[in-house]
Amino acid sequence: MKRTSFLRFIAVLMISAVLYCLIGCGIGSSDNSRSSKSDESQNEPQTGITRLNFVPAIGHYKVNTRQHYCFYIDTVQYWYKYRGRVSFMVDENYDYSLLNSQSAMDFIKEVEAIPDGTTEADGPFALKIDMEYRDPDGTTHPVKKSVYGALPENWGTIVRLANELTMQKMDIPVSRKITVVDSNYLRKYHHIQEDSYPQDISLDTIIKELGITYEYLYDETLCFQDDHLDVWTLIDVYTFDYLGMKDYIFFETTQVEKTTDGEMKEYAENHLEYITSINDVSAVGRFQDSSFEIVRSDCFEKWRKDNGVDLVLSYDDSISLIIYGNESGSDETQSYRSFQCYIDPSHKYLIILPFKTGFAGHNVNNYNVVYDFFQQ
Repeated sequence: MKRTSFLRFIAVLMISAVLYCLIGCGIGSSDNSRSSKSDESQNEPQTGITRLNFVPAIGHYKVNTRQHYCFYIDTVQYWYKYRGRVSFMVDENYDYSLLNSQSAMDFIKEVEAIPDGTTEADGPFALKIDMEYRDPDGTTHPVKKSVYGALPENWGTIVRLANELTMQKMDIPVSRKITVVDSNYLRKYHHIQEDSYPQDISLDTIIKELGITYEYLYDETLCFQDDHLDVWTLIDVYTFDYLGMKDYIFFETTQVEKTTDGEMKEYAENHLEYITSINDVSAVGRFQDSSFEIVRSDCFEKWRKDNGVDLVLSYDDSISLIIYGNESGSDETQSYRSFQCYIDPSHKYLIILPFKTGFAGHNVNNYNVVYDFFQQ
């Protein structure tokens, strides 16, 4: 009897073991299947944004704070040659999975829904979105929207999604007020002064002729291209051409004419409002509240060496001048003064005047004063 009970106990254990193995294998197989499907799902190609440049005209220039709400994200190095990074996130902690998120999918739909067809005739620049997304089959779809006059009806949704795509770091406001770049704007935020452009033409006219828009000023994929000029240089070049200043530029190859100290004295008296010092080589004085020095062209090398002046050649071989301060200082701390150099159409006299320092350290070429000097 005891033997029979023992055999039954052994049989129950064996059956339990077999059932456990069968059930366990089934569960393991199910888990492995789920894991495999999950891995396959993660490896499946997804629709996603590959690059995005966002330029909304809803902010103005501020010093030491956020300057604007423009940003770019670039995973395919489309703008890499200009910027050198794949993302606007300079701290390199951007979550690129956001570009395949539901927010990205919704953003694509909202951008594609923006109506086409607005032009500058409809009003000032309002928005540019230049982007590309890729389908699961690898097909790329470029999308570019340029909007003028007013922001699109779905602007609030676009802002919300753009903030999600930038990890809320840009803090883009839902504002429909367009920042218009006009003469008042350039004077206030970029410190363009009246002596920076020709006196017989309005700054608003120049802005229109040169196409200075919010996009021109702040689109980061444009601003760092080699041929893109900052607004100060752009207006400077315009003024140079408008006034025909090339006629007065002193080039390394310019042939000079001889003159006498008496002729130079007469020339200085006719062109300077008053003379502060004069010798047989040069005359120093004032004109329109600016300091001028008139140097005899045939004595230029003597004057340059006597005053410790070095030549600076521009890309077009035009000449400007520089005087270094404490020569014992390092290259980083050594002081210097730079000077503009022009030549009278007679080629007998060089006109020297110091550069003025403008906004953000830019050298200011006051072409109006120099032009007026030569027109006497």
